[in-house]
Amino acid sequence: MLDEKIVELACRRTQLEIKEQWEHLRNELNTIKTKMAVQGALGSGATLVRITDMCAHAINNRAHLIWHTLHRFITSTGIQYSDELSSELKALIAHELPEDLSDFKGYIKNTIKILNAPKTAEKLLDQLDSARDHSLNKMGTEIDLFVQSLKKKSELSETDMESQIFNMYSPTGPVQTIGAELGRQLINALDAIKSDINQLQDLPEHPKSEMVEIIRDCCIELEKDTPNIMRLRSLLTTVGTSIQSNHSLKPGYEVLRQELTYLGISLSY
Repeated sequence: MLDEKIVELACRRTQLEIKEQWEHLRNELNTIKTKMAVQGALGSGATLVRITDMCAHAINNRAHLIWHTLHRFITSTGIQYSDELSSELKALIAHELPEDLSDFKGYIKNTIKILNAPKTAEKLLDQLDSARDHSLNKMGTEIDLFVQSLKKKSELSETDMESQIFNMYSPTGPVQTIGAELGRQLINALDAIKSDINQLQDLPEHPKSEMVEIIRDCCIELEKDTPNIMRLRSLLTTVGTSIQSNHSLKPGYEVLRQELTYLGISLSY
């Protein structure tokens, strides 16, 4: 069973992260409308399609953000396997990403009204429902894998381990080796960031191609049986510091920032 106090803290932090994500996204959506107005295409269907696509992408980012925040909070104090754990975690993710998607759908509905678009344009909202379902399914597989790893650990005899409590944080400082789960989470975070970068026209700090190459090098290193921790710290720090000021990459940056604490890397908020 999950610790109610830890869950409460995680949910409070999640709401802060969601609020910040939405503020950044809303600014970007308003910028799109301004650009389309300058081009004389504000009232076109292309405006609504582009806004909807961005919202759908943001829903996926939000699901990742919710899970990684929850994961960080519950593992920082230790957690044990239980038969109900997977269902509890999935229910929490779904609760923090509610079915009504009020901020996303509300913005699109308001845009439809302002542009005097036909009522049929509301069919675009179905894309958001599909994005939510897809994101919850993806996070569900991550949760199942996490819970199964706990179950395997709980099946080990007490003589094979000091405790049956799974704690991702090292009691003596940053990890010196990267386990399969941490490596997988870092790769997932980097893949999400690379996907976001590919949607941008350019990056202020580095050329897009250069940043994508650095991310690829990180993933290659992480997939090795024995990753070079020193090299990874250097590469991952470069990725983090290069994207931290880009609002479009903020959700992915936050996930990466949390994961890098395990390697002793502290990035700014």
